[in-house]
Amino acid sequence: GFTVAAGAGVGAGILLGPYGLGAFALTRTVQDACANLITEWFGMFHPFMIARWGAFGVLALGGAVWAALWCVRRWRGGGMDARGSLMSGLTTLALPAAVGGFVAVRFIGVVAYTLAPLAALAVTGLADRAARRAAEDPPVGVFRHARVRFWSQGRHWRPVLVLVWVVLLPGVLLLTLPLARPLDDAAVLDRLPAGCRLLSDGGTGGAAVLLRPDIPVWYDGRADYWGHERNAFAAKTLAADRVDGSPFSEATCVALRVENEGTRRVRDALDASGSWERVARSGPVVGWVRVAA
Repeated sequence: GFTVAAGAGVGAGILLGPYGLGAFALTRTVQDACANLITEWFGMFHPFMIARWGAFGVLALGGAVWAALWCVRRWRGGGMDARGSLMSGLTTLALPAAVGGFVAVRFIGVVAYTLAPLAALAVTGLADRAARRAAEDPPVGVFRHARVRFWSQGRHWRPVLVLVWVVLLPGVLLLTLPLARPLDDAAVLDRLPAGCRLLSDGGTGGAAVLLRPDIPVWYDGRADYWGHERNAFAAKTLAADRVDGSPFSEATCVALRVENEGTRRVRDALDASGSWERVARSGPVVGWVRVAA
């Protein structure tokens, strides 16, 4: 039932979405626009990605295949219960995403989120098995030790789990706050004059579209909207060490994340230029405005 529901949900989500079946063509368009430019659209065996994502992607695929085989074996054995049905539904989502990780590493994150409940179910199953073994009389194996039997009972872990929950919950809440509003981008964008023409990287430009609609942007994170040629030109522009030509000559304000070597070169060039004045910085985000002639 969960498998059918998951498959039906995916299909309905695609058909009822704004693009319908055209979502597949749009995905291809986005991938072409990002080719060799946007890392999340690189395949996990791309030369620049294999060291970081190759092993993780293989593990994700292995976990999804294992979950699928487990579900098939449980179904054939007639032992499919509510836990197994939940695993089969999640596996319906995880397996195609794991295969998609070979094409674009962005899908590996989907697998990780989908397999997390499966990992929790697997650990719960192991804990239940350990509890049953610990309750055997007479105890055998490692369960002959009283201390092992003590910690094999779930009730002894409840205070530990509650303590972990109490300690981690405030951190989880604080870490998710910037996801609702990009605080560094917002602090810098608030300092830019109304109606200025913004030159920025994709992330800060995307924040400007939402937070400062009065400011026209030169570039933001909508890769398929700008197309591959403009994406490549933006990457080249934001990695240069000169700010005296187009598109800087057409901009009246700049906001950049200066986290890598390329954008640091642009930062140094802007600071050294007599045509630009730094007006704000928050974290890695820096803002400049053009000096009046």
